[in-house]
Amino acid sequence: MRLFENHFTRAHGYLALGFLVVFTSSTLFLVCHPKNNEGLANLVITTLATVTGPMVGAVARNCQSCCLKFSLTLLPWSGAFLATGILFQFVPSSFQRFAKALRLTMWCFGLLGWFGGGVVSFGHAFS
Repeated sequence: MRLFENHFTRAHGYLALGFLVVFTSSTLFLVCHPKNNEGLANLVITTLATVTGPMVGAVARNCQSCCLKFSLTLLPWSGAFLATGILFQFVPSSFQRFAKALRLTMWCFGLLGWFGGGVVSFGHAFS
């Protein structure tokens, strides 16, 4: 646990929470649209599934085969964004002044890639 304490700060947590709130709100908005309304249970499950990133489109359509296939196609790309953002937290830097800003920027890049995959997944699921 000590390993993560040295590389992930409260700022990382606040940024992750901010991304989660923004993308969960947009998921709720998209699922509540009258054209896409498939019941309260689907609304709740899809909104909670926002953390699954690119898989949320498949969840919205009850893992319909084409939506699941598309989401699984996006998964490695979105995962690569997130993995880059996480791995960058462990890269040593001799420039302490810029290291924190660069790490937080890469963290945002990773989160944006992960949650942005959900938006692309919705594009397919609701088309």
